[in-house]
Amino acid sequence: MFHLRGVRADVVLDVSSGVPVVVHWGAPLGDIDPSTVAVALHRTPQQGELDVVAPVSLVPEHGSGYQGRPGLVGSRRGGASWAPRFEVESVVPDADGAGVVTCAVDPVAELRLTTVVRLDDVLSVRVAVENLGSGRYLLDGLGVTVPLPAQASELLTFDGRWTREFHPVRRPWGSGTWLSENRSGRTSHEHPPLVFAGTPGFGEWHGEVWGVHLAWSGNHVLAAECLMDGRRSVQVGELLHPGEVCLEPGERYEAPEVVGTYSSAGLTAASWGFHARARQSPAFPQRPRPVLLNTWEAVYFHHDTERLKALASAAASLGIERFVLDDGWFGGRRDDRAGLGDWWVSPEVYPHGLAPLIDHVRGLGMEFGIWVEPEMVNPDSDLYRAHPEWALADVGHEPVTGRGQLVLNLAIPEAFEHVLGQLDALLRDHDIAYVKWDMNRNHVAGSGSTGAAGRSEERRGGEEG
Repeated sequence: MFHLRGVRADVVLDVSSGVPVVVHWGAPLGDIDPSTVAVALHRTPQQGELDVVAPVSLVPEHGSGYQGRPGLVGSRRGGASWAPRFEVESVVPDADGAGVVTCAVDPVAELRLTTVVRLDDVLSVRVAVENLGSGRYLLDGLGVTVPLPAQASELLTFDGRWTREFHPVRRPWGSGTWLSENRSGRTSHEHPPLVFAGTPGFGEWHGEVWGVHLAWSGNHVLAAECLMDGRRSVQVGELLHPGEVCLEPGERYEAPEVVGTYSSAGLTAASWGFHARARQSPAFPQRPRPVLLNTWEAVYFHHDTERLKALASAAASLGIERFVLDDGWFGGRRDDRAGLGDWWVSPEVYPHGLAPLIDHVRGLGMEFGIWVEPEMVNPDSDLYRAHPEWALADVGHEPVTGRGQLVLNLAIPEAFEHVLGQLDALLRDHDIAYVKWDMNRNHVAGSGSTGAAGRSEERRGGEEG
């Protein structure tokens, strides 16, 4: 039993039976012996049930008798090894007492499951599965399941669309499963990977609230489940299409991190936990954010150096600190139907290059920024005409366009190196302090290097490269 202590929340983990079980996640327990909490939550089998009540572990196992959504779904050739049962291999606590790493194995299924749990006031859970066998293991899904107490009987989820993002939706959390799946290739307006649960009627400043968020911007599945015996849990992970992840012997798949926050004083304090966690990331450096002017609504695709200089001068007179040149500066990009993928300065629009405009902006004391959308390509572009095979598409079918553009498969090494080389040259040759990295369309069916679904391969290829 491990007792992880935070400022606003405690976590008690039982690691004795294989996959860790969260015995308590909520208000600080003080000096209470955590084993007494486990005893209080012990469940006796009811009439018609199995002789042992399977726990809601971080990765619940159907093979152990769990009747809800299993955390690991996959199989070997012919459907074997589809219901693993893990045994503890090792348990290693962090030196600072804030976390624990657990390894569990199933010698029959020949799989190893690694779980990393840490509480820095915000709960962090990472899970990974490794193929220990001599044959392939086809992974259909691996998600983290976080149990929540009975009093968390109201859900707050979010939906929306373009110009109507993050619309809150409240619903009672009764028996059964509420499921949200996202196949758009990004977090999307419709399905952000986030759910809050709390005591009935919880508000911004009152009520107990638990929040669970997937730290991942690709396809995902989120399920809030209440079993017939009343046990509640939230499960979240990457949504995998058929054949998308196939582990060869010795290969390992690590699921996206799941973070959770608890508050005894409402939604605002729960949100603060996510904010604090985001600020700890190197992607969000703690430095002042310059006030900027973006040229998009001012000129759209009608770029003219003198007009843009005048716009920059007007911006500087108002105290604006950064000038961002938006879409339309590159290749044959005179409208939104052509040019994506050709990341070189258009001699037609900028016969003397970007230097005159950048020098003017820098001379006014402002930073210079620029717009790019590197994962995308237009069929009407030099890049696509040279390499149509680099577009993400289902083998044997024409790719589906969105906003007149296609998605590059950055899991193809040559495609990735080409995009990287163009961006590197752009940033190396110009005094650019800021990049506006856009992403303007959903992703649909696309095949990876084997012909199977390739969204996870493409996503991770772009991020890890």
